[in-house]
Amino acid sequence: MLNLNNLSAEDAAVIIELSQKIDIALAERIAKALTDKKFYIETKRGEKRLLVINTSEHYDWLEGDFRMCEYLAASGINVMQPVIMGTFSEGALAYQLYTWFDGEDLAEALTRMNHTEMFSAGKKTGEMLRKLHSLPPFEEDEPPLEFFRLLSYYLVFGALCDSRDYDYIGEDDQDWTKVYLNWFDDMRNPVPSWYPSQIE
Repeated sequence: MLNLNNLSAEDAAVIIELSQKIDIALAERIAKALTDKKFYIETKRGEKRLLVINTSEHYDWLEGDFRMCEYLAASGINVMQPVIMGTFSEGALAYQLYTWFDGEDLAEALTRMNHTEMFSAGKKTGEMLRKLHSLPPFEEDEPPLEFFRLLSYYLVFGALCDSRDYDYIGEDDQDWTKVYLNWFDDMRNPVPSWYPSQIE
């Protein structure tokens, strides 16, 4: 039996329809998703997955995002791995299915970290960013959305870790957290403001 775990009527209807195409035994809405609908799902085989649902209006961009994630995963970057994508609801909606990462909200985790733990996390972040920069270009006409999502995470995470080492930010100092958040419109747009080709 499909466990919809207190989904809204609208979300439940979407998941019930999609369960005719992909294996879904349980679905939970991820409340902190800002731009698209994200769900934690479990399959009948007990596999954990991330389900992302968008309108299919810009399916080519979504497909490029999916391919970028495949490229990053194949290159050894520790990202969620694409499983399958497609359309449903008579082509009006698009779905993307990824492997699931267990974890917790970064803002909450940082409050419990001591200086050593934050330094270690920041170092790992820097190493991952350096590996990203070393990859050959991914050939896409559209903005590489998954790369920019990773970039925004690493930049903001690094800035947050750095800012917690100081009691205040002086007038002459740059608050890089605010700068990076402004680039990505407070994390609502995966494409930074300085990128020449914007998604409207």
